[in-house]
Amino acid sequence: MDPQNPTAATTSRSILAFPNEILADIFSDTCLSNKDLTNAQLTCKCFKEIIQPIVSSHRHYVFRVDAVSHPTWKLIRHLLAHPELNSGHQIRSITVEWERRIASDESTWTKDWVWTPEEAKKLQALGLEYRLTEEARFNVRAGKNSESLLSLLLCFTPNLICLDLGDIKREIVDVEGPGYVPGNHVYESSHIQAFHALGRYSRNLHNQDYSGYAGKYESSLGPLFFLENIYNMLWPQPSRNLMNIHASRVFDEAPHCLPGLRNLKYLSMHKKGYRRIEEMTLLHTLMLPGIERITTSNISVGEYVAHYTPNYDIDIKKPSTVKHLELDTAGIGSLSQGYLLSVAKITGNLSSVKIQGKASSEKRKDTSGEDEQIAKAFLRFNNNTLRMSEIYINGGGFGDGGQWVKDQERRVTVAKNQRLYEQNWPHGKSIAPPPRLLALEPLLASHILSLLPLPDILNLVLSCKALKKVCYPVLWSTFSFPNQDNFVGCIYSLNVNFGLLNREVEKHGIADIKYLESLTVADSIFASSGWTTTSAEDTKIFMMVCEQIRMGNTPNLKLVRLVLASDDYIFKHRNWGHHFGPQPPFLVQDCDGALNARKELLGLIKEYSEPLPPMKFSLELTVCICEGLDTLLRLCDLTKLTKLVIITTANNLDFNGKGSSDLDMLIKVLSLVASSCQQLKTLDISGFEYTGFQPVFVTTTPSFLGYNRNDARHFRPEIPPRDYSPFQDQLGVLQSLIFRLTSLKKLRVDGHIIDPSFIPFPPPGVERVYYEFDELKPAWWRKFSEHPFTGTEYLVLKFRGSKQPKKSPAIGKVQISSLKYFNVDMVDENPAAYPRDLLNLIIKNNERLSPSCLWSIAHKRIRMCESALAKKIEKIKELCGKELEGILTNAVECYAREVFVGKVARRGVAEDRVDQLVAGMTSRFLIDVFEEKLASGFVEKCTKAVKDVLDKGESSDK
Repeated sequence: MDPQNPTAATTSRSILAFPNEILADIFSDTCLSNKDLTNAQLTCKCFKEIIQPIVSSHRHYVFRVDAVSHPTWKLIRHLLAHPELNSGHQIRSITVEWERRIASDESTWTKDWVWTPEEAKKLQALGLEYRLTEEARFNVRAGKNSESLLSLLLCFTPNLICLDLGDIKREIVDVEGPGYVPGNHVYESSHIQAFHALGRYSRNLHNQDYSGYAGKYESSLGPLFFLENIYNMLWPQPSRNLMNIHASRVFDEAPHCLPGLRNLKYLSMHKKGYRRIEEMTLLHTLMLPGIERITTSNISVGEYVAHYTPNYDIDIKKPSTVKHLELDTAGIGSLSQGYLLSVAKITGNLSSVKIQGKASSEKRKDTSGEDEQIAKAFLRFNNNTLRMSEIYINGGGFGDGGQWVKDQERRVTVAKNQRLYEQNWPHGKSIAPPPRLLALEPLLASHILSLLPLPDILNLVLSCKALKKVCYPVLWSTFSFPNQDNFVGCIYSLNVNFGLLNREVEKHGIADIKYLESLTVADSIFASSGWTTTSAEDTKIFMMVCEQIRMGNTPNLKLVRLVLASDDYIFKHRNWGHHFGPQPPFLVQDCDGALNARKELLGLIKEYSEPLPPMKFSLELTVCICEGLDTLLRLCDLTKLTKLVIITTANNLDFNGKGSSDLDMLIKVLSLVASSCQQLKTLDISGFEYTGFQPVFVTTTPSFLGYNRNDARHFRPEIPPRDYSPFQDQLGVLQSLIFRLTSLKKLRVDGHIIDPSFIPFPPPGVERVYYEFDELKPAWWRKFSEHPFTGTEYLVLKFRGSKQPKKSPAIGKVQISSLKYFNVDMVDENPAAYPRDLLNLIIKNNERLSPSCLWSIAHKRIRMCESALAKKIEKIKELCGKELEGILTNAVECYAREVFVGKVARRGVAEDRVDQLVAGMTSRFLIDVFEEKLASGFVEKCTKAVKDVLDKGESSDK
């Protein structure tokens, strides 16, 4: 020891100075793993003498089923090789963890275990000695399913007390895996991957029965080989009919029972999925000689699952030793009264019983009478040990007066929690700090709560009085009229029952409207008919809200969303002349009344918002292009406008008429907004998809009358080349108006505006830009590459059209350099729609792109590469396959002809089985000659085919 550094010696003396009793308590702590205890034993002799008795009496083992590192197989190998060490005697408890192979995850594909010949002989002897089933012995030798080793491990653990089987996974491979979608085409490939996970590689795997192959390595009588072996050891003549229980043979009299089951006291098992624990398995485990507690869930029901008629006529000579019993079922079918009575008949030492025997579909069914009979049966067979207060059947139990109460378990739980609360909570005023939600500023708490669904807010209101003050205003903070999704898809609905609200308002008034912060109104609230109807309750509440706004009783109103000319106008101006004449028969007739109501609402909102500064009020508008729209907008307070969504009333109209007028109205609207609004943050223009022709519908009906697109026939004539020069002046004016919106932060354009080559560029400083089109012309890309997009950080390009047969030309350069995020939709599925150098140019010119964005682009390029190579590989397979077929066919024909000619010359063609002889000789000839003569030529031709296909593909890409 270094005298200058006595730290180590001091520390060592201080630890060893503790008494052995204290060291034993330290090393007995459950936080220490087996590895920690082993390392401590290697530290010094003193630690080893203290830890060894602890380990030998409390060793816990985790049985990892199908773990990649083969820990269970290695343990069995050790126990077989060194039986004199009695290593298994130290194990007192076992917990099973299921690490099954996942077909879609190659890292979980556990390789097969291989036994030596000497080990195989020992395994066979053990299996026969302890009467393991033939399936279990086969799987132990096969080395695929390590669950079969559990029964074998119990041969070496005579001191086992606790066994927890965990959530049982019977299937040796998880075919579905995470993200699996039933009915998807991926299911077939998952089966092929499952074959590979089990080490099976061959051709035509998709034509083979996976379930039959995997079934060889799974238990056929039950969910586990372990449970199957219990049944096999209990009864002298095993049968697949699990109902034939001759319980007169007591378990501990069986000469071949596993040593690990003789002292077992605690057993827990659960089963997820559709393969459930069979009901008779429980009866087997009840017969274990020293069992005290059984906990199991997801038990099957014979007549529902196994399709047999149960026979519960069981006779026993010695009752089960179990003291605590918990049973649960799920799925189809409930545990029958006869079955539970047979379980009660087997018991005799119970001190507590908890059974949930109802199926999920029968939870509300009243079975109080049957439950009471079952409970009394358990009391009768366990009259010396079981108290009435310790038995619960389907949530019911005996009350204090001995009467049956169907929700007694819930009442006892609530009373217990209440007692604990009263014991732990100090009397008088609490010194504990208030909930963090109450400590927040009211404005911040309101903002957080507004993001929660309405049911969650109601639960918070009911949780305590203090939270009610914070949560209750949020319930009144948002209203939407009408309360349903609108045709234009811009309604932010709060799920309010206006009928119930109307009755509450009639009783208690509407004073709480002072908490109103957000109001959304679609003008279909004014419609008296049409496809979107409004109930009388909606209209009445809406009129009350408007009246309160007029009276100044909504001081917190900060946001109003208006949808102008939505449903009625779209219906009225559709071209329904083919079916109904000028307009549908159910159109709104009182258009003037609806228009006056809209004007009155706009005037009311403007009167309310004008005195407020822009920071305290925001207006969001969704408008459909129509005649007189500019007049309606003049009634709005556009100085508070923060979001504008502009939608056309119809698509694919002839721009000689309707298209031109819509463009004029769009210019008028933006001119009005640009001259009045300094707060606009979001501009969304969608619906301008003019293709230069009037669509003709043949044998179709409107979609709202049951029209099916798949059955309709649409005639789309060939689009003649159009001259867009007459519109360039108007489009130039439109672009200049957009540039004037200097406060804009988000621009979204859905569909070309008249000219497919026109791009509505954002003004400098717009952070987010979205373009969605059905067709992208080379001229469009040329203009895109020349614009700098100053200040744009988030850019999304989306192409919705069908696949383009011709590739877009390269653009050579881009000016944009400020991007942090860039997304090109469907570039991997339809690369021809985009310039082939677009991604490279964007990445090279934008150094601020985030890692997640770069990874997304890389993933798309990987898919593009895989798609391109997949086509080339198919071509290579086709060429090489034909070449190989030709080589083999010629060789077979020539050699067979030579053999038959020789036979004819020697008159041997009449010999018996001459065809089989010639076929065999020809096959041997191919095997011997192919590698020496034919294979080299075939490889050369394949190499040439691969080079030709790939070189041709590279030259075409260039």
